[in-house]
Amino acid sequence: MSATTSWLNGQCVLVTRATHQYPALAQLIQQHGGTALSLPCLSMEPLPQQINEGLLLCQQVSDVLFTSGNAVAYVEQQLQESGSSLATTLQNKRVAAIGEKTATLLQRCGVHVEVIPDKQQASQHGLLQHYQQHGLPDSLLFFRADEGNDALQHGLMAAGITVHLVKAYRTVCPAEDDTARMVRTRLQQGSIDAVLLASSKTAQHYVKRIGDVALADIPSIVVISLQVATAAEQLGLHINAIAETPNFPSMLKALA
Repeated sequence: MSATTSWLNGQCVLVTRATHQYPALAQLIQQHGGTALSLPCLSMEPLPQQINEGLLLCQQVSDVLFTSGNAVAYVEQQLQESGSSLATTLQNKRVAAIGEKTATLLQRCGVHVEVIPDKQQASQHGLLQHYQQHGLPDSLLFFRADEGNDALQHGLMAAGITVHLVKAYRTVCPAEDDTARMVRTRLQQGSIDAVLLASSKTAQHYVKRIGDVALADIPSIVVISLQVATAAEQLGLHINAIAETPNFPSMLKALA
């Protein structure tokens, strides 16, 4: 096995992403010589009323922003149920996406994505800098989760730009199940080497699902950003590594 694919050297990595997001990350872990174990710590629920109310504002704005693939999927689903599509609705709009995966999903829906911060700036702060360098919106329709960073919204509003924030979906903690019980047993046995936490909410739900912060803290804790590290530490977790850039390959490299 080459150095490129043996970063993880057989480590068992607990993945806390939503169920539908697990396979891609599990494959990435396996490609780098580890084994993956799933404990979903986020479950997604669309907010159709908020999406519909936001879409009514679409013709009033110059720019539309999606910060996650989940937001894209739920907005497209809502449009299809009404006989429309993102491609039709977003014609003549400057569309922005945070993250290449979000941009790719929009493109698969037939949407031209004009604004994509580079990998080093794949965040709301990075997008704000990108807008400042390449032209601020006249007005912005912003689809995201019910909780999130408000930096972009505040930065644009401070510049006199109207921002319509649409909470397209919310995240909830999955109910108790056999998976959580199995993971607790594995933690007690010491057979889980590391845990990946990609959001403050994920960290909160991880501790809740395990039910014992000392048990949850046994593996190496790897987080996607300093912000998540701060939130996790406030829960009583000790952070072993922080990704240099906010993505999963960087998290795995930090773990290695």
